[in-house]
Amino acid sequence: MVPLTELTSKLPSGAIIVVSRKFCESMGIEGQPVVSTPTMMMPLATAAKANAVQVTDLNESEKETTPDFSVDNW
Repeated sequence: MVPLTELTSKLPSGAIIVVSRKFCESMGIEGQPVVSTPTMMMPLATAAKANAVQVTDLNESEKETTPDFSVDNW
């Protein structure tokens, strides 16, 4: 627990701080959701872009290819 006066004396007026979703909802505050791991925290929109993948349908290949290999009998 930290007094609000301590925070306002140490932080600039435009500082961004992390608070719980429930706190924001109870106070009527709109914020930006974040995703966090034990080592980092990032905005949810950035995380969604980072996790985007491109899916390729392997069944649509135009020609069938077989692997090239050779066997040496010793």
